[in-house]
Amino acid sequence: MIALAQQTSSHRSNNFDFLRFFLAALVIFSHSFDLIRGSGADPISHFSRGQIDGGSLAVEGFFIISGFLVAQSFLNSRSVFDYFKRRILRIYPGFVAAGIISLAFFGWLGMHFSPAYWQKVELGSFLLRLPVLKMFWIPQSFFGNYWPYVNVPIWTIQYEFVCYILIALLGLAGILRFRAFLLILFFPVWLFYVFQAVVRLSLYKGWEFPIGGAPDNYPYFLSYFFVGTLAFLYRERITYRPGIAALFLIATLIIARSGHYLEVLLPFSLCYLLLFVAFYPSIRLHGWGKHGDFSYGLYLYGWPVQQSLIFLCRSWITGWLLFVLSLPLTLLFAIGSWSFIEKRFLRLKQRHLSPTSEVTGQACVPLSSHAPVDIAPEEHRIEHRPHDADLSGTLDHRMATLCSLPPGDAAFRYW
Repeated sequence: MIALAQQTSSHRSNNFDFLRFFLAALVIFSHSFDLIRGSGADPISHFSRGQIDGGSLAVEGFFIISGFLVAQSFLNSRSVFDYFKRRILRIYPGFVAAGIISLAFFGWLGMHFSPAYWQKVELGSFLLRLPVLKMFWIPQSFFGNYWPYVNVPIWTIQYEFVCYILIALLGLAGILRFRAFLLILFFPVWLFYVFQAVVRLSLYKGWEFPIGGAPDNYPYFLSYFFVGTLAFLYRERITYRPGIAALFLIATLIIARSGHYLEVLLPFSLCYLLLFVAFYPSIRLHGWGKHGDFSYGLYLYGWPVQQSLIFLCRSWITGWLLFVLSLPLTLLFAIGSWSFIEKRFLRLKQRHLSPTSEVTGQACVPLSSHAPVDIAPEEHRIEHRPHDADLSGTLDHRMATLCSLPPGDAAFRYW
């Protein structure tokens, strides 16, 4: 038995880099089937009798991981401005670049690089949507494919940023320092999400705020994000046992196969399983991200790369073959996004924490001398410090472990 606080207090790396990469690859895997045969065609959807597909499962995992890490990020930020600076530098540069490339290359490719494509482009609409992280306004061009759209998964990223804003509001209200309050707030949100899923309730019929997406989607995203946040706030009470992880996995598979009520268990089982893989010492995948965090780029470019491959190889491509071909090709775009865009903007972040956090008024924990500082300075570490007196238990050791944030299907995510 390993307590989460004990495990995360040690100077060792975790497996978040691997998990984010795996979840981004899962999005590509799911879309490999859906883009050829339509929604619900991927094996995970078939196994769960339509309750969930691989893309949705990955997005939920991204939001759980983000909830865990972003709460720590806020509590260790020097100020609210510093917190949002970090979030903006992580999300916007890659997003904007992917939008421009999707518009100028992938969309144009779908119309055989015809000049007529640019007559359909509404540049004003495209530019207006970028700052609020809405799905790119790009003309539909892949008309020979099952879906004509150029880049769809990025629609979840605006909800990721909404969660960032809510964390700041909760932090300023003091709720993150009194974690029982957040626990009380979480359960009504989760119960409403379950009710929504069971009765297929849509109060707003797809209507969206000008900024922030559709309110009907909030209970879904917040349930997964805040279960991750609560896992961070209660980290000293969480223990890792292979037996518990196995029980969660078996129960999830049984409920998934039954075809009913997966949403009741999944936020909790998925959270436990992800953190088990992230921190269990026998699972040593913590060198996965030593060359960079490519998960965001995989999420941003997976769909347009796959659409392009279908466009070029429509007569003989299959779902499994599309996955085999698209994953390494998308990885090339992800490496380029990380190397030339994301990493360069992340260097603008402060490399060292202030001795005192203006947000919490507490001393920030210095980083381990073994923690790298050359990539994603803040997102690639978790630091623990003693709780306030109102929180049960304290941590006697500090920790600096490697990790980073994706957006959801944010991204995906995402991621």
